[in-house]
Amino acid sequence: MYDGAANVKLDALRNVAKQIGRIRVDQGNEPTYKSIYLATNKPLSIPGHTKLNKYTVRNIIDILGQDLDTIEEMMDNNTIKSGD
Repeated sequence: MYDGAANVKLDALRNVAKQIGRIRVDQGNEPTYKSIYLATNKPLSIPGHTKLNKYTVRNIIDILGQDLDTIEEMMDNNTIKSGD
């Protein structure tokens, strides 16, 4: 599932974060993204390094996947609407 995690581009992770409702906030030492839909979720740091460790990438992908699952569940329950 994570084959090629070391080849994931930093911009791709940031774009996915933005697409599922995370916005950049000034917090901490690294670029940090907070969910506009999931206020209780912790902010997510996506390091600004040129090359990311594959384990860091896996962790970020896991967190973004959990966000997406929660948002889909909220849409199914009509807690949020598609396009919000």
